[in-house]
Amino acid sequence: MRNRFLIAAIILVFSNHVGADASREPQAAPGGSPRAVVTETEHDFGVVRQGERLAHTFVIHNEGAAPLTISRIDLSLPGTKTRFRKTVPPSESAQIVMEWDTSTVQGEFEAQAVVHLNDPLQPNVSLTLKAVVKSAIEFVPFPEMFFSAYHGETPERSVRVINNEARPLDVTGVETPSGHFDVHVETVRSGFEYDVRVAVRPDVALGRYPSEPIYLHTGDPARPRLQLLANLLIKPDFYAAPEEANFGTVGADALAAQPQFVDWTTQTLTLTNRQGPVEIERIESDVAALQVTRTPSSGASQRIRLDLSLAPDRIERGPFFGHIRVFTTDPTTPVLIIPVRGEVR
Repeated sequence: MRNRFLIAAIILVFSNHVGADASREPQAAPGGSPRAVVTETEHDFGVVRQGERLAHTFVIHNEGAAPLTISRIDLSLPGTKTRFRKTVPPSESAQIVMEWDTSTVQGEFEAQAVVHLNDPLQPNVSLTLKAVVKSAIEFVPFPEMFFSAYHGETPERSVRVINNEARPLDVTGVETPSGHFDVHVETVRSGFEYDVRVAVRPDVALGRYPSEPIYLHTGDPARPRLQLLANLLIKPDFYAAPEEANFGTVGADALAAQPQFVDWTTQTLTLTNRQGPVEIERIESDVAALQVTRTPSSGASQRIRLDLSLAPDRIERGPFFGHIRVFTTDPTTPVLIIPVRGEVR
């Protein structure tokens, strides 16, 4: 008896398993309905040059008993378009031509087209074009560099310039309008690959210098010069990070009704002295509503935290701009000035 129950249980489990598998099999189209079949849904062009116009033809076949209609095609990238026949009769095929202008992309990209159909079992089909798009002139890793240094330091960055065209491109000279950098060009593969090493000069004054151009002159009349960009910050030994306190937009009514909003709008700055511990003598501000808390609260320290908040009972509506003045015992930076900005509405 026990064996018969066991056999019956096995048969039941096997039957359920077969039924579940059968339910996952492809279903035939209902009578009188279209049935879309697309054997290829993806095409990879490999490596192409930026600006090439790519095109590929996908084929859609109607194996149903009613006309197959393409209601629309949605595209994922600008620069792509499609050409297609709107209706496909039963037992016939139609072409969907997908075109892609690569002028605005660079790197590894996919362009997708979602085809919307009246097939009840397959209402949409995704078609994909893939390519690695390389510009005629490529900068590796990027055509822009970022430097952050203390006064007197000379950090260095490098960029490889790659010519992806068949015609050689020679780098004949370098131009640095700002005079903040020393630039050296080394030939890796003449006419096609160059390493450009950019170093900060030690005599650059304190300050921030965004997006300074560096030009590489070439012997090609179509591209007489190539441009790199350098972003430079020269810090003093004693500095604040971030360099300013920006409160953004603060709601006066919300701040008055719910004082906990003060904590949510608090800005935190860190003062750092590379030369060692420094003592804060006093802190002043011309922003009337500003409250400043420092940690540690007294004594000398190499790193000091400032928490800045707005006092609800002293704020006034409108934009505000001012400064915090931190008076220190550091002989090179006796007063550190930090901008403060925001708006109360």
